[in-house]
Amino acid sequence: MGKDFLSADQIIAGMKKFQIVRLGAGSGMFYENTLLGDDGQPEWLVHVGIDRNNFQYHYCKSEYQALRRTNDLPIRLSAVSNVKSPWCVVDEAMDQQTAERMASLANVGRVIAREVRREHGEEMLWIGFPCRILDNYTLVAKASLGNVSIAIDQLWRQLWLLAGMLLCSGALMAWLLTEQVLLPLRDVTTGIEAIARRDFRHRVPVRSTDELGDIAGLMNRVTEGMRDLEVARVVQESLLPAEGIMVGEFEIAGISRAMTDIGGDYFDYTVIGDSHLVGLVGDVAGHGVSAALIMGMAKSAFSLLARSDQPLDAFVTAFNELLVSQGVKRKHMMTMFCFALDLKTGQLDVLNSGHNFPFHFKAELGTAQEIEIVGHPLGVRKKIVLKRGRLELGPGDALVLYTDGLIESRNTSGVVIGYQRLAGWIADHASRPGKNAKQVAGAIFDAFDEFIGAEPAGDDVTVVCLRRCPLVTGGGNV
Repeated sequence: MGKDFLSADQIIAGMKKFQIVRLGAGSGMFYENTLLGDDGQPEWLVHVGIDRNNFQYHYCKSEYQALRRTNDLPIRLSAVSNVKSPWCVVDEAMDQQTAERMASLANVGRVIAREVRREHGEEMLWIGFPCRILDNYTLVAKASLGNVSIAIDQLWRQLWLLAGMLLCSGALMAWLLTEQVLLPLRDVTTGIEAIARRDFRHRVPVRSTDELGDIAGLMNRVTEGMRDLEVARVVQESLLPAEGIMVGEFEIAGISRAMTDIGGDYFDYTVIGDSHLVGLVGDVAGHGVSAALIMGMAKSAFSLLARSDQPLDAFVTAFNELLVSQGVKRKHMMTMFCFALDLKTGQLDVLNSGHNFPFHFKAELGTAQEIEIVGHPLGVRKKIVLKRGRLELGPGDALVLYTDGLIESRNTSGVVIGYQRLAGWIADHASRPGKNAKQVAGAIFDAFDEFIGAEPAGDDVTVVCLRRCPLVTGGGNV
Protein backbone atom coordinates (compact mmCIF):
# COMPACT_ATOMS: atom_id res chain seq x y z
CA MET A 1 0.00 0.00 0.00
CA GLY A 2 1.00 3.61 -0.55
CA LYS A 3 1.81 5.95 2.24
CA ASP A 4 -1.66 7.54 2.14
CA PHE A 5 -3.40 4.23 2.83
CA LEU A 6 -3.84 2.38 6.11
CA SER A 7 -2.07 -0.87 6.78
CA ALA A 8 -3.83 -3.85 8.35
CA ASP A 9 -2.11 -3.15 11.66
CA GLN A 10 -3.29 0.47 11.57
CA ILE A 11 -6.83 -0.63 10.83
CA ILE A 12 -6.77 -3.06 13.76
CA ALA A 13 -5.25 -0.42 16.07
CA GLY A 14 -7.90 2.11 15.01
CA MET A 15 -10.88 -0.14 15.56
CA LYS A 16 -13.89 1.71 17.00
CA LYS A 17 -12.33 5.10 16.10
CA PHE A 18 -12.80 7.54 13.22
CA GLN A 19 -9.61 7.74 11.17
CA ILE A 20 -8.74 10.27 8.50
CA VAL A 21 -7.27 8.97 5.27
CA ARG A 22 -6.19 11.18 2.36
CA LEU A 23 -6.96 9.97 -1.14
CA GLY A 24 -5.28 12.23 -3.70
CA ALA A 25 -6.68 15.75 -3.41
CA GLY A 26 -9.49 14.60 -1.17
CA SER A 27 -9.75 12.87 2.15
CA GLY A 28 -12.13 10.63 3.96
CA MET A 29 -13.06 9.44 7.43
CA PHE A 30 -13.28 5.72 8.08
CA TYR A 31 -14.77 3.77 10.96
CA GLU A 32 -13.99 0.08 11.54
CA ASN A 33 -15.66 -2.30 14.00
CA THR A 34 -16.57 -5.97 14.36
CA LEU A 35 -19.86 -7.72 15.01
CA LEU A 36 -19.77 -10.76 17.26
CA GLY A 37 -21.54 -14.01 16.50
CA ASP A 38 -23.54 -16.20 18.87
CA ASP A 39 -20.37 -17.80 20.15
CA GLY A 40 -18.96 -14.43 21.13
CA GLN A 41 -16.31 -14.46 18.45
CA PRO A 42 -15.91 -11.80 15.69
CA GLU A 43 -18.07 -12.77 12.76
CA TRP A 44 -18.53 -9.62 10.69
CA LEU A 45 -16.33 -6.61 9.92
CA VAL A 46 -18.20 -3.30 9.68
CA HIS A 47 -16.61 -0.62 7.52
CA VAL A 48 -18.03 2.92 7.27
CA GLY A 49 -16.48 5.50 4.94
CA ILE A 50 -17.35 9.22 4.75
CA ASP A 51 -16.01 11.62 2.16
CA ARG A 52 -14.80 14.68 4.15
CA ASN A 53 -15.23 17.13 1.31
CA ASN A 54 -18.82 16.08 0.81
CA PHE A 55 -19.49 16.08 4.56
CA GLN A 56 -18.01 19.53 5.12
CA TYR A 57 -19.73 20.89 2.01
CA HIS A 58 -23.17 19.85 3.20
CA TYR A 59 -22.43 21.18 6.67
CA CYS A 60 -21.38 24.58 5.28
CA LYS A 61 -24.37 24.69 2.95
CA SER A 62 -26.75 23.88 5.81
CA GLU A 63 -25.26 26.58 8.05
CA TYR A 64 -25.23 29.09 5.18
CA GLN A 65 -28.93 28.55 4.56
CA ALA A 66 -29.62 29.00 8.29
CA LEU A 67 -27.70 32.28 8.24
CA ARG A 68 -29.58 33.48 5.17
CA ARG A 69 -32.82 33.11 7.10
CA THR A 70 -31.50 35.71 9.56
CA ASN A 71 -32.86 38.92 8.05
CA ASP A 72 -30.91 41.36 10.20
CA LEU A 73 -27.52 39.79 9.56
CA PRO A 74 -25.24 42.73 8.59
CA ILE A 75 -22.65 40.59 6.76
CA ARG A 76 -22.42 38.23 3.80
CA LEU A 77 -20.59 34.97 4.32
CA SER A 78 -19.14 32.38 1.97
CA ALA A 79 -17.21 29.16 2.46
CA VAL A 80 -14.52 28.68 -0.19
CA SER A 81 -13.25 25.14 -0.59
CA ASN A 82 -9.54 24.59 -0.80
CA VAL A 83 -10.31 21.81 -3.27
CA LYS A 84 -12.19 24.34 -5.49
CA SER A 85 -15.51 23.79 -7.18
CA PRO A 86 -18.01 22.27 -6.91
CA TRP A 87 -17.52 22.30 -3.13
CA CYS A 88 -17.69 26.09 -2.68
CA VAL A 89 -20.67 27.72 -0.93
CA VAL A 90 -20.70 31.30 -2.20
CA ASP A 91 -23.30 33.95 -1.35
CA GLU A 92 -24.97 35.34 -4.44
CA ALA A 93 -24.24 38.90 -3.28
CA MET A 94 -20.50 38.20 -3.25
CA ASP A 95 -18.20 38.11 -6.25
CA GLN A 96 -16.87 34.53 -6.42
CA GLN A 97 -13.51 35.50 -7.89
CA THR A 98 -12.94 38.07 -5.12
CA ALA A 99 -14.00 35.48 -2.54
CA GLU A 100 -11.56 32.88 -3.96
CA ARG A 101 -8.76 35.48 -4.04
CA MET A 102 -9.35 36.43 -0.36
CA ALA A 103 -9.36 32.72 0.50
CA SER A 104 -6.03 32.26 -1.29
CA LEU A 105 -4.51 35.21 0.57
CA ALA A 106 -5.65 33.76 3.89
CA ASN A 107 -4.33 30.30 3.06
CA VAL A 108 -0.87 31.50 2.08
CA GLY A 109 0.23 32.23 5.63
CA ARG A 110 -2.76 30.76 7.42
CA VAL A 111 -3.57 34.27 8.62
CA ILE A 112 -6.57 36.57 8.47
CA ALA A 113 -6.62 38.61 5.24
CA ARG A 114 -8.37 41.99 5.04
CA GLU A 115 -9.18 44.24 2.11
CA VAL A 116 -11.43 47.28 1.59
CA ARG A 117 -13.11 47.51 -1.86
CA ARG A 118 -15.45 50.08 -3.25
CA GLU A 119 -18.55 48.53 -4.74
CA HIS A 120 -21.48 50.48 -6.19
CA GLY A 121 -20.31 53.68 -4.50
CA GLU A 122 -20.01 52.03 -1.07
CA GLU A 123 -16.91 50.84 0.77
CA MET A 124 -17.00 47.15 1.58
CA LEU A 125 -14.75 45.28 3.98
CA TRP A 126 -13.63 41.81 2.84
CA ILE A 127 -12.13 39.39 5.36
CA GLY A 128 -10.79 35.89 4.77
CA PHE A 129 -9.74 33.55 7.56
CA PRO A 130 -8.87 29.84 7.48
CA CYS A 131 -10.93 27.38 9.50
CA ARG A 132 -9.40 25.10 12.11
CA ILE A 133 -12.07 22.42 12.26
CA LEU A 134 -13.39 22.68 8.69
CA ASP A 135 -9.84 22.42 7.42
CA ASN A 136 -10.95 22.06 3.79
CA TYR A 137 -12.56 25.50 3.83
CA THR A 138 -11.71 29.16 4.22
CA LEU A 139 -14.45 31.51 5.38
CA VAL A 140 -14.80 34.81 3.54
CA ALA A 141 -17.01 37.58 4.90
CA LYS A 142 -18.14 40.88 3.38
CA ALA A 143 -19.68 43.76 5.26
CA SER A 144 -20.50 47.35 4.51
CA LEU A 145 -18.26 49.80 6.39
CA GLY A 146 -21.29 52.04 6.67
CA ASN A 147 -23.07 49.37 8.67
CA VAL A 148 -19.93 48.85 10.71
CA SER A 149 -19.74 52.56 11.47
CA ILE A 150 -23.39 52.57 12.48
CA ALA A 151 -22.78 49.58 14.75
CA ILE A 152 -19.72 51.26 16.25
CA ASP A 153 -21.70 54.47 16.81
CA GLN A 154 -24.40 52.47 18.54
CA LEU A 155 -21.80 50.79 20.73
CA TRP A 156 -20.28 54.17 21.62
CA ARG A 157 -23.72 55.52 22.53
CA GLN A 158 -24.35 52.51 24.69
CA LEU A 159 -20.95 52.92 26.34
CA TRP A 160 -21.60 56.62 27.02
CA LEU A 161 -25.03 55.79 28.40
CA LEU A 162 -23.53 53.11 30.62
CA ALA A 163 -20.79 55.51 31.76
CA GLY A 164 -23.41 58.16 32.56
CA MET A 165 -25.46 55.65 34.51
CA LEU A 166 -22.39 54.55 36.44
CA LEU A 167 -21.46 58.18 37.13
CA CYS A 168 -24.96 58.96 38.38
CA SER A 169 -24.97 55.79 40.46
CA GLY A 170 -21.59 56.72 41.93
CA ALA A 171 -22.81 60.23 42.74
CA LEU A 172 -25.95 58.82 44.31
CA MET A 173 -23.94 56.33 46.35
CA ALA A 174 -21.55 59.10 47.44
CA TRP A 175 -24.50 61.26 48.49
CA LEU A 176 -26.11 58.39 50.38
CA LEU A 177 -22.79 57.53 52.01
CA THR A 178 -22.30 61.14 53.05
CA GLU A 179 -25.85 61.68 54.30
CA GLN A 180 -26.38 58.30 55.90
CA VAL A 181 -22.91 57.46 57.23
CA LEU A 182 -20.25 60.17 57.03
CA LEU A 183 -22.33 63.08 58.37
CA PRO A 184 -23.73 61.07 61.31
CA LEU A 185 -20.22 59.80 62.10
CA ARG A 186 -18.89 63.37 61.95
CA ASP A 187 -21.70 64.46 64.27
CA VAL A 188 -20.83 61.68 66.72
CA THR A 189 -17.14 62.66 66.56
CA THR A 190 -18.06 66.29 67.25
CA GLY A 191 -20.16 65.13 70.19
CA ILE A 192 -17.25 63.14 71.61
CA GLU A 193 -14.98 66.16 71.24
CA ALA A 194 -17.58 68.30 73.03
CA ILE A 195 -17.64 65.83 75.92
CA ALA A 196 -13.84 65.86 76.03
CA ARG A 197 -13.83 69.64 76.47
CA ARG A 198 -16.75 69.32 78.93
CA ASP A 199 -19.22 71.18 76.75
CA PHE A 200 -22.31 69.31 77.95
CA ARG A 201 -24.71 71.73 76.23
CA HIS A 202 -23.77 70.31 72.82
CA ARG A 203 -26.34 68.05 71.16
CA VAL A 204 -25.75 65.61 68.32
CA PRO A 205 -28.25 65.98 65.41
CA VAL A 206 -30.41 62.87 64.96
CA ARG A 207 -30.53 62.52 61.15
CA SER A 208 -32.12 59.08 60.80
CA THR A 209 -33.92 56.28 62.61
CA ASP A 210 -31.26 53.65 61.97
CA GLU A 211 -28.41 52.50 64.23
CA LEU A 212 -26.45 55.74 63.74
CA GLY A 213 -29.55 57.71 64.71
CA ASP A 214 -29.85 55.55 67.83
CA ILE A 215 -26.20 56.28 68.67
CA ALA A 216 -26.80 60.03 68.25
CA GLY A 217 -29.85 59.87 70.54
CA LEU A 218 -27.91 57.83 73.09
CA MET A 219 -25.05 60.35 73.05
CA ASN A 220 -27.53 63.16 73.67
CA ARG A 221 -28.96 61.33 76.67
CA VAL A 222 -25.45 60.62 77.96
CA THR A 223 -24.47 64.28 77.48
CA GLU A 224 -27.60 65.40 79.31
CA GLY A 225 -26.72 63.04 82.15
CA MET A 226 -23.15 64.33 82.19
CA ARG A 227 -24.48 67.86 82.29
CA ASP A 228 -26.43 66.89 85.38
CA LEU A 229 -23.22 65.39 86.78
CA GLU A 230 -21.40 68.63 85.99
CA VAL A 231 -24.01 70.54 87.95
CA ALA A 232 -23.69 68.00 90.76
CA ARG A 233 -19.91 68.41 90.68
CA VAL A 234 -20.22 72.18 91.01
CA VAL A 235 -22.67 71.73 93.87
CA GLN A 236 -20.36 69.20 95.52
CA GLU A 237 -17.38 71.53 95.23
CA SER A 238 -19.44 74.21 96.94
CA LEU A 239 -19.76 71.89 99.94
CA LEU A 240 -16.00 72.13 100.53
CA PRO A 241 -14.31 75.18 102.08
CA ALA A 242 -13.36 77.68 99.42
CA GLU A 243 -10.26 78.82 101.34
CA GLY A 244 -8.23 78.15 104.43
CA ILE A 245 -8.58 79.75 107.84
CA MET A 246 -5.98 81.44 110.01
CA VAL A 247 -6.91 82.38 113.55
CA GLY A 248 -4.44 83.29 116.25
CA GLU A 249 -1.47 80.95 116.13
CA PHE A 250 -3.30 78.36 114.06
CA GLU A 251 -3.99 77.92 110.36
CA ILE A 252 -5.77 75.22 108.39
CA ALA A 253 -6.17 74.52 104.66
CA GLY A 254 -7.27 71.59 102.54
CA ILE A 255 -7.07 70.37 98.95
CA SER A 256 -9.26 67.67 97.38
CA ARG A 257 -9.08 66.06 93.97
CA ALA A 258 -11.87 63.76 92.75
CA MET A 259 -11.08 60.79 90.52
CA THR A 260 -14.43 61.25 88.71
CA ASP A 261 -16.80 64.17 88.26
CA ILE A 262 -18.47 63.35 91.56
CA GLY A 263 -16.12 62.08 94.23
CA GLY A 264 -16.61 60.60 97.66
CA ASP A 265 -14.11 62.65 99.74
CA TYR A 266 -15.29 65.37 102.09
CA PHE A 267 -13.51 67.78 104.39
CA ASP A 268 -14.63 70.81 106.33
CA TYR A 269 -13.56 73.13 109.12
CA THR A 270 -14.89 76.17 110.94
CA VAL A 271 -14.32 78.33 114.04
CA ILE A 272 -16.86 78.08 116.87
CA GLY A 273 -16.94 81.33 118.78
CA ASP A 274 -13.47 82.45 119.75
CA SER A 275 -12.44 79.31 121.49
CA HIS A 276 -12.45 76.32 119.19
CA LEU A 277 -11.57 75.28 115.67
CA VAL A 278 -13.42 72.13 114.60
CA GLY A 279 -12.99 70.11 111.44
CA LEU A 280 -13.23 66.68 109.83
CA VAL A 281 -12.08 64.56 106.88
CA GLY A 282 -14.43 61.87 105.53
CA ASP A 283 -14.43 59.30 102.76
CA VAL A 284 -17.67 57.81 101.37
CA ALA A 285 -17.38 54.37 99.81
CA GLY A 286 -17.92 54.61 96.04
CA HIS A 287 -18.52 57.59 93.81
CA GLY A 288 -21.34 59.25 91.97
CA VAL A 289 -24.63 60.75 93.03
CA SER A 290 -25.08 58.47 96.06
CA ALA A 291 -21.72 59.53 97.46
CA ALA A 292 -22.58 63.17 96.82
CA LEU A 293 -25.86 62.81 98.72
CA ILE A 294 -24.08 61.39 101.74
CA MET A 295 -21.58 64.24 101.53
CA GLY A 296 -24.53 66.65 101.57
CA MET A 297 -25.85 64.94 104.69
CA ALA A 298 -22.41 65.24 106.32
CA LYS A 299 -22.29 68.95 105.41
CA SER A 300 -25.68 69.51 107.04
CA ALA A 301 -24.68 67.63 110.16
CA PHE A 302 -21.38 69.53 110.40
CA SER A 303 -23.22 72.84 110.02
CA LEU A 304 -25.40 71.89 113.02
CA LEU A 305 -22.25 71.08 114.98
CA ALA A 306 -20.78 74.48 114.15
CA ARG A 307 -23.89 76.23 115.50
CA SER A 308 -24.04 74.24 118.74
CA ASP A 309 -21.87 73.34 121.65
CA GLN A 310 -22.18 69.63 120.88
CA PRO A 311 -19.21 67.35 121.70
CA LEU A 312 -17.57 65.31 118.94
CA ASP A 313 -18.85 61.94 120.08
CA ALA A 314 -22.46 63.16 120.19
CA PHE A 315 -22.10 64.62 116.69
CA VAL A 316 -20.66 61.40 115.28
CA THR A 317 -23.28 59.22 117.02
CA ALA A 318 -26.15 61.32 115.68
CA PHE A 319 -24.73 61.32 112.16
CA ASN A 320 -24.21 57.53 112.24
CA GLU A 321 -27.85 57.01 113.28
CA LEU A 322 -28.93 59.23 110.38
CA LEU A 323 -26.96 57.13 107.87
CA VAL A 324 -28.28 53.87 109.29
CA SER A 325 -31.86 55.16 109.11
CA GLN A 326 -31.32 55.89 105.40
CA GLY A 327 -30.20 52.31 104.74
CA VAL A 328 -26.65 53.19 103.71
CA LYS A 329 -25.02 49.93 104.90
CA ARG A 330 -21.59 48.91 103.64
CA LYS A 331 -22.14 49.93 100.02
CA HIS A 332 -21.95 53.62 100.89
CA MET A 333 -20.54 53.64 104.40
CA MET A 334 -18.40 56.59 105.44
CA THR A 335 -15.16 56.84 107.37
CA MET A 336 -14.47 60.04 109.27
CA PHE A 337 -11.81 61.66 111.43
CA CYS A 338 -12.98 64.63 113.54
CA PHE A 339 -11.04 67.07 115.66
CA ALA A 340 -11.69 70.02 117.96
CA LEU A 341 -8.83 72.41 118.71
CA ASP A 342 -8.77 74.66 121.77
CA LEU A 343 -7.39 77.89 120.35
CA LYS A 344 -6.16 79.06 123.74
CA THR A 345 -4.23 76.00 124.91
CA GLY A 346 -3.45 74.19 121.64
CA GLN A 347 -5.06 71.06 123.04
CA LEU A 348 -6.51 68.88 120.29
CA ASP A 349 -9.35 66.40 120.89
CA VAL A 350 -9.66 63.82 118.08
CA LEU A 351 -12.12 61.01 117.23
CA ASN A 352 -11.68 58.37 114.53
CA SER A 353 -14.50 56.43 112.84
CA GLY A 354 -12.70 53.88 110.67
CA HIS A 355 -10.56 56.48 108.89
CA ASN A 356 -6.85 56.38 108.01
CA PHE A 357 -4.59 57.37 110.89
CA PRO A 358 -3.54 61.02 110.52
CA PHE A 359 0.04 62.16 111.06
CA HIS A 360 1.23 64.44 113.87
CA PHE A 361 4.31 66.38 112.83
CA LYS A 362 6.39 67.42 115.82
CA ALA A 363 8.64 70.36 115.01
CA GLU A 364 10.82 69.66 118.01
CA LEU A 365 11.71 66.18 116.67
CA GLY A 366 11.31 66.90 112.96
CA THR A 367 9.34 63.68 112.48
CA ALA A 368 5.76 62.70 111.57
CA GLN A 369 4.03 60.00 113.64
CA GLU A 370 0.66 58.30 113.13
CA ILE A 371 -2.16 58.93 115.60
CA GLU A 372 -3.38 55.36 116.03
CA ILE A 373 -7.01 55.51 117.10
CA VAL A 374 -9.25 52.69 115.84
CA GLY A 375 -13.01 53.12 115.29
CA HIS A 376 -15.98 51.76 113.35
CA PRO A 377 -17.08 53.24 109.97
CA LEU A 378 -20.36 55.14 109.97
CA GLY A 379 -23.60 53.85 108.47
CA VAL A 380 -22.88 50.13 108.98
CA ARG A 381 -24.62 49.57 112.32
CA LYS A 382 -26.60 51.67 114.73
CA LYS A 383 -24.50 51.16 117.84
CA ILE A 384 -20.81 51.93 117.50
CA VAL A 385 -17.95 52.21 119.96
CA LEU A 386 -16.20 55.59 119.75
CA LYS A 387 -12.64 56.11 120.87
CA ARG A 388 -11.30 59.58 121.48
CA GLY A 389 -7.75 60.83 121.73
CA ARG A 390 -6.02 63.98 122.90
CA LEU A 391 -2.74 65.59 121.95
CA GLU A 392 -1.18 69.02 122.00
CA LEU A 393 -0.01 71.03 119.04
CA GLY A 394 3.19 72.81 120.00
CA PRO A 395 4.70 75.74 118.10
CA GLY A 396 5.52 74.63 114.53
CA ASP A 397 3.60 71.34 114.93
CA ALA A 398 1.12 70.17 112.31
CA LEU A 399 -1.72 67.68 111.98
CA VAL A 400 -2.02 66.22 108.47
CA LEU A 401 -5.23 64.38 107.56
CA TYR A 402 -5.78 62.56 104.25
CA THR A 403 -7.89 59.94 102.48
CA ASP A 404 -6.84 56.46 101.35
CA GLY A 405 -6.52 57.53 97.71
CA LEU A 406 -3.23 59.21 98.66
CA ILE A 407 -1.46 56.22 100.19
CA GLU A 408 -2.95 53.52 97.94
CA SER A 409 -2.02 55.07 94.58
CA ARG A 410 0.75 53.48 92.51
CA ASN A 411 3.32 54.71 90.05
CA THR A 412 3.89 53.30 86.57
CA SER A 413 6.06 50.52 88.07
CA GLY A 414 3.26 49.41 90.38
CA VAL A 415 4.92 50.71 93.57
CA VAL A 416 2.44 51.90 96.21
CA ILE A 417 3.02 55.22 98.02
CA GLY A 418 2.24 53.79 101.46
CA TYR A 419 2.35 55.31 104.94
CA GLN A 420 6.13 55.46 105.35
CA ARG A 421 6.66 57.45 102.15
CA LEU A 422 3.86 59.85 103.12
CA ALA A 423 5.41 60.35 106.58
CA GLY A 424 8.66 61.31 104.86
CA TRP A 425 6.89 63.84 102.62
CA ILE A 426 5.15 65.42 105.63
CA ALA A 427 8.35 65.64 107.68
CA ASP A 428 10.23 67.11 104.72
CA HIS A 429 7.78 69.86 103.83
CA ALA A 430 6.38 70.71 107.28
CA SER A 431 9.88 71.23 108.65
CA ARG A 432 10.75 73.86 106.08
CA PRO A 433 10.56 77.34 107.60
CA GLY A 434 8.07 79.81 106.22
CA LYS A 435 5.65 77.18 104.79
CA ASN A 436 2.04 77.69 105.84
CA ALA A 437 -0.66 75.02 105.99
CA LYS A 438 -1.81 75.52 102.40
CA GLN A 439 1.74 75.30 101.10
CA VAL A 440 2.38 72.09 103.01
CA ALA A 441 -0.79 70.49 101.59
CA GLY A 442 0.15 71.70 98.11
CA ALA A 443 3.71 70.34 98.43
CA ILE A 444 2.34 66.92 99.40
CA PHE A 445 0.15 66.96 96.27
CA ASP A 446 3.17 67.94 94.16
CA ALA A 447 5.14 65.00 95.56
CA PHE A 448 2.14 62.76 94.91
CA ASP A 449 1.90 63.85 91.25
CA GLU A 450 5.62 63.44 90.71
CA PHE A 451 5.56 59.93 92.15
CA ILE A 452 2.62 58.47 90.18
CA GLY A 453 3.61 60.22 86.92
CA ALA A 454 1.29 59.25 84.07
CA GLU A 455 -0.47 56.58 86.15
CA PRO A 456 -3.99 57.75 87.10
CA ALA A 457 -4.91 57.92 90.78
CA GLY A 458 -6.86 54.92 92.00
CA ASP A 459 -9.25 56.96 94.16
CA ASP A 460 -10.14 60.47 95.28
CA VAL A 461 -7.30 62.24 97.08
CA THR A 462 -7.70 64.77 99.90
CA VAL A 463 -5.08 66.42 102.14
CA VAL A 464 -5.87 68.75 105.07
CA CYS A 465 -3.15 70.44 107.11
CA LEU A 466 -3.74 72.03 110.54
CA ARG A 467 -0.66 73.86 111.75
CA ARG A 468 0.46 75.98 114.70
CA CYS A 469 2.73 78.85 113.85
CA PRO A 470 5.76 79.67 116.00
CA LEU A 471 4.49 83.22 116.56
CA VAL A 472 1.05 84.75 116.87
CA THR A 473 0.23 86.53 113.60
CA GLY A 474 -3.37 87.59 114.16
CA GLY A 475 -6.57 86.47 112.43
CA GLY A 476 -7.33 86.28 108.76
CA ASN A 477 -7.57 83.90 105.80
CA VAL A 478 -4.80 81.74 104.39
